Amino acid sequence: MACHKDADRFSGNYPCCFQATIDYLLSQPTIHAKIEKYTLNDEYLYGISDTEFYYDENYPVYNGSCEVIFTVGGIGGNNCGSLCNEWMEEARFIEIVWEDPR
Repeated sequence: MACHKDADRFSGNYPCCFQATIDYLLSQPTIHAKIEKYTLNDEYLYGISDTEFYYDENYPVYNGSCEVIFTVGGIGGNNCGSLCNEWMEEARFIEIVWEDPR
């Protein structure tokens, strides 16, 4: 899916493919969601933190193409294989790139 950089909707500090997720989150009651940016193995990764949207409290981690590459936590447990240790030990938080403004 192509993305369009709309100055009113896209801040430029996260991949524009997250805009559909942001639009969905903003269509829901206030849920205090945020997108966090990390670096791991010279790659930017993004986590969406929101226990109401992800009802079982898992933490999905996305690559720069907005594809879920693994999840951490939740009622199903970790779904990241060997990446779990690497994520827990080596991922570096950079910044919150989007937060529900309501």
